[in-house]
Amino acid sequence: MRVNKNIIFVIIALLVCSCNTNRQIKNIPEMAIEYEHNIEYVKPGAAKWSYSTILGIIHILQDSMHPLEYSNAVLKIEKTDKIKISILYAPDYYTARYWTENYIGDTETNEQYFQTIDVNNGIIIVPNEEAGKIFEVTAIWESVNGIKGIQGYAKYVFYVSNNSS
Repeated sequence: MRVNKNIIFVIIALLVCSCNTNRQIKNIPEMAIEYEHNIEYVKPGAAKWSYSTILGIIHILQDSMHPLEYSNAVLKIEKTDKIKISILYAPDYYTARYWTENYIGDTETNEQYFQTIDVNNGIIIVPNEEAGKIFEVTAIWESVNGIKGIQGYAKYVFYVSNNSS
């Protein structure tokens, strides 16, 4: 019996694709925050995530309110000088910004009056200011586990108090 080479090629391609899709991350990961000997976890807010399947690319879009609008629902941590952030599937890079607590609930300042802050080696140095701060950290993946074509971003929000508990 003669087997068509095209059929064999399709079967091999499907097997290879199905093996690669098992290594892919299909859920947007949480972010861990480590500070003063504590570890807390933050679920992603707004996010965009893509991964491949045998049938094609799956896109996940997730929306959320602006950090200043839902600040009562975010993780609140005590005053600290330094925060270490990490995600199980490390992003290619982070961006971060914050607003002082004076702007909580002020929808007119949603995209104004924020300060950008550096994230170096997963460390955020918390500015020494009187007011508490709402942080928004954006993790950006250009690939996940070295698998190109799996892209996305996720925003994580938390509040740092201005006084110790």
